[in-house]
Amino acid sequence: MREKLEDVAAWARARIRSGAEPPTAYYRLMQLVEAADALKDGLMAMPPQEGEPESELPAETAPPQEDSVVRLDSVRRHLAGPPVCLPT
Repeated sequence: MREKLEDVAAWARARIRSGAEPPTAYYRLMQLVEAADALKDGLMAMPPQEGEPESELPAETAPPQEDSVVRLDSVRRHLAGPPVCLPT
């Protein structure tokens, strides 16, 4: 997937460098380059899926340890005081 995104970005950059594109196509090609780069960066931040090598995941973006994760859905705050009545 990362290689395909790199190929798309390289293709769009080559079209931009050619100078033969109309202004509207130039703008869309720039958007394509930015989107491909953003998606590629997002994929680099995710842990690898099954079948992908783990060496592409930097050590500082490794998933957190289970004991350091706080589950917000299990902890509910209870407000002290009377309930707030909103105008209708």
